[in-house]
Amino acid sequence: MLPNQAPTSTAEKLQSRRVHDKPVRRCRILSAAPATIRLMDDTWASRDLPVLTAIVQWRDDNPLGIGPSLDELAELAHVDDEDVLRAISALDGTFITWVLGGGGDPTDSFVTSASAAARQAVGQWPSGESLVEQLVAGLRAAEQIETDPVEKSRLRTALDALTGIARDVVVGVATSVVTRSIGQG
Repeated sequence: MLPNQAPTSTAEKLQSRRVHDKPVRRCRILSAAPATIRLMDDTWASRDLPVLTAIVQWRDDNPLGIGPSLDELAELAHVDDEDVLRAISALDGTFITWVLGGGGDPTDSFVTSASAAARQAVGQWPSGESLVEQLVAGLRAAEQIETDPVEKSRLRTALDALTGIARDVVVGVATSVVTRSIGQG
């Protein structure tokens, strides 16, 4: 770069910045190598869902109880204490309310409640998705035993609609109905 020429590249701009005639920072721009992105392991089925199921079951069995404890959850969910802590941390806020014990000791903590979303996730309460799945199962069963070809064809048409493009619309409608009926909407 010439002495009176304005910097043009980012590197020249950074190199030429001066405060009280001293360079602020000199840098060299390096070409970046392609980044590799590692996807996280799925923890829902192996860790979070079993712990959530154990929490909902425990809360259902002990509606006035304080708990469950981490040890109880580890035993009920068939995971170790560390995985229980990780799951509780992931589930807190959306699915459960977790209270840390005195002194901030996580082993002295307990779950005080499970949300409607938690009960839907474990299948205790219906969701739009679960209602559509039940409807599809019922239509399949009816189609299997139906002997009248016209009725069988109507059942098949309804099944095709519920398992095809209209499925998302029906799930949306069912979700709205369920949400209102359990007081979430």
